[in-house]
Amino acid sequence: MKAFTLKIFIKDCSIMNSFNHSSLPVLAPLEQFYALTREYELSELESMTPAQIKALISSTQLPSMIVPKEFGGLEMPMKDALEVVYSVAMVCPSAALMLCMHFHVVSTISMYPNSFQFAGPLLKDISENNALVASAFAESSGNQDIFHTSVAATSTEEDYIIISGSKKPCTMSHVADYFAVSIITAEGIPGVAIVSNGSEGLERKPFWPGDILKSTDSHEVIFNNVIVPNEWSVLAQDDSFEMYLSTGLVNFNLFIGAAYTGVCKSLVGRLNPAALQAPSIFIPVTGTLAQCRYSVCGLSHKVAPENLEWLVPEVLSLRYQIQKSLKDVRNIVFESIGAHKYLSDDTAHYLSRTIDLLAFHPVTQFGFEQQLKN
Repeated sequence: MKAFTLKIFIKDCSIMNSFNHSSLPVLAPLEQFYALTREYELSELESMTPAQIKALISSTQLPSMIVPKEFGGLEMPMKDALEVVYSVAMVCPSAALMLCMHFHVVSTISMYPNSFQFAGPLLKDISENNALVASAFAESSGNQDIFHTSVAATSTEEDYIIISGSKKPCTMSHVADYFAVSIITAEGIPGVAIVSNGSEGLERKPFWPGDILKSTDSHEVIFNNVIVPNEWSVLAQDDSFEMYLSTGLVNFNLFIGAAYTGVCKSLVGRLNPAALQAPSIFIPVTGTLAQCRYSVCGLSHKVAPENLEWLVPEVLSLRYQIQKSLKDVRNIVFESIGAHKYLSDDTAHYLSRTIDLLAFHPVTQFGFEQQLKN
């Protein structure tokens, strides 16, 4: 690489200081998002309300980019969605986390549309109205089975079920258009229900205790005898249901890996560009981030039923390695950022604390290790 080219590349690594989006991946929906956000600093975006963040997303084609064309979507590959989440995270981490929840549900339903009665109307609403779907699957305990649910479903003689229970934290708890909820019957049969925002019996309870990612609107969502039409739910009939859950688990971990890598790239952008000219900084930082970014993108085309047996543990192991790698990069940044900036750059500290949150998304490493023992 010529010295001039290298200098340009190093300069691009500091894009978040000037919000120059030119070096980021460009897809039409992503460019729409850039146009809406380029006048804002990251701290300003992270201070917006959840409704404002949702409006930024819903004003673009991001919600429908991976929806199949037969349902009105753009049908872009999952790799593009991972690149989008990575790039959005550099600009606004809260928006990226919202997209993670939406995309992992939508990507799973889009893979098996004939298995869900609600796939057609749900995916069409996303395409036509940029609706967003919240993921109400996992719960906050660090050592229980990822597929455990406390939301009970009661069948009726009519054409609906009644669900009761809660999920916390649930991102987009107030602003989502739909909630994809994991449920279980009294007979122990698991399932999934799609609940529309505004349904009677849907309540929220404040949960998020910290000041990081508050704009993700992550609280406890309570389902108090919520009526769900049968066509908007599915109960496990055979082993295929485990396949759907495993697909969703893989997709979720790929998306959050991409998102937090983008957050870390934004943190690297807080460095003085001159610092990146030192090989002892440039090589481990750039190499580590590239490895994290392209590893999740590279596995995206492997998401298929025949690969799930080996793909689930491999993706989870990759996710835990990404957690470690991003913390290593974070340490390099703070060792090299300089005392004055370390003491005065609130955005750098915000991004640093955000990176730590990756470790707490399901499945936690401790929880996965406990399952391996069994």
